[in-house]
Amino acid sequence: KIIACMMLGKTTAEALGTSAAPFKDVPAGSTFAGYIAYCVESGLIDGYADGTFRPQNTLTGFAFLKMLLTALGYDSAIEGYTGTNWTANVASRAIEAGLTKGNENFVGTRAATREEACLYAVNALKATLVEYENKGTDVTVNGATVAIGASKPTYVTSNIHDAATSINDATDNVKNGWTVEFAEKYQPDLALKDTTDDFGRPAHTWTWKKAEIGTYVDFDLMVAEYTTAVTGREVYDVLGSRVVDEYSMDIYFDGETDENVVGSANFFDVGDINRNNRDDLNSTGDGVLTQVFVDPNAGRDGEATIAVINTYLAKAADDYDDRTEDLDLDVYAIDERGNSGNYYKNVDRTVDDDESFKVELEDFAMIEDASKGDFFLVTVADGAVQTMVAPEVLEGVSISSFSRTKYVTVDGTQYDYADTAEYKYGDLDQYDNSNLKDLTYNVYLDEYGYLIGLEQVEEVNNYLFLTGLDTNTSNLGSRTADANVIFMSGDMQTVSVDMRKSSDSLSDGTYSNGIV
Repeated sequence: KIIACMMLGKTTAEALGTSAAPFKDVPAGSTFAGYIAYCVESGLIDGYADGTFRPQNTLTGFAFLKMLLTALGYDSAIEGYTGTNWTANVASRAIEAGLTKGNENFVGTRAATREEACLYAVNALKATLVEYENKGTDVTVNGATVAIGASKPTYVTSNIHDAATSINDATDNVKNGWTVEFAEKYQPDLALKDTTDDFGRPAHTWTWKKAEIGTYVDFDLMVAEYTTAVTGREVYDVLGSRVVDEYSMDIYFDGETDENVVGSANFFDVGDINRNNRDDLNSTGDGVLTQVFVDPNAGRDGEATIAVINTYLAKAADDYDDRTEDLDLDVYAIDERGNSGNYYKNVDRTVDDDESFKVELEDFAMIEDASKGDFFLVTVADGAVQTMVAPEVLEGVSISSFSRTKYVTVDGTQYDYADTAEYKYGDLDQYDNSNLKDLTYNVYLDEYGYLIGLEQVEEVNNYLFLTGLDTNTSNLGSRTADANVIFMSGDMQTVSVDMRKSSDSLSDGTYSNGIV
């Protein structure tokens, strides 16, 4: 079905039917009979020698790749996709054609998962079609039969620009024409364009009839990724001297490149990428995603790209609005530069501040169930929220130890601060005058496991109701007193109160009931 849809389009493929059973174990009226019959007539599948197709059997990766290769024009008999060693022949050609690209753990003898099948199919859309000048023949001369071997497969080319450049505009120097990729022949309304995403990363944009399907990062070009601080020396070692010295290099901070927008405290440039710089690069840090890409074929001398992407904690300012289908967010540790619509990372843990953003249901389906006060993890670029996920929350936990601005320890696990941890002022860093045994907190973690927010919560066992206080009249009366209290559980007890730690007293130094 996948291959039939690739070659005919979904609507046409789903309308396929057959009046005769393509195989004796595939009835004419079965769900997949039309797809199977089409692939048989196209020479993509043969079935078994006994006239069966065995549709209940497991489809291996090798078997599916064989079908895709034949759809690209490779002849099964000529290329040795039958008989002994057929899997080796399929594997070598499939890898050469790029069909397994993106699956580093390819094992063709295993059953192909749906995910793998989709990956191989998308790769086939981008692969070049092939043809044979001749497929071999037998010639009889003076009663003797001579077998003439088939020619080697060559790329299909075209001199028609619009028919051969929507997926790949490469040219074949031998035939002097643009190569024709699978989708350029069978899906002419589908187009693929190299571009960058909102964070500046090299990407592909797919369109159908000029309407955008989506933009996807080209992770095949990524050479390194960090979620902690990284030094100039580390990035230099990853790129190598040739890339640093000869390639053009772009550095993006939440999609921005202008130091005046990014802010000097967050900015670093190409000069900081050197073997002698053992300092952390500005803006990199715990919970900050730093990705490094290298494309040797881009531009004149090759291009390198470094994208620094911050994760921010956001809180729903109101309930989701059913009428307008949007949600207002308060995003922390970020500021707008003037009224420019440009935002930059700005962590200030001394005040409560945030920036307002609006997100829409058509972009983020998860907001439909959002209520005021719900938390999210967001990334921001091009003046808008780009991604949005729920944080992990440690609810109502006690902190056993801490280092201000650095980490807290919960249930024996240390959670270091994310670089953008700012929420909540008054709770985040001010533990010094608090008895940790009496307090509980909600701890918000980013997707990398760093603390990105913290707030004190009210637990019922932190409170009791004082019904009476007996200060006595002895010399000790001004120091301790008996008190009758009711706990939130409903239990009533008499306890001793150290009056020296009372927060209120009468002007004559005595204490009144109810004031402690």
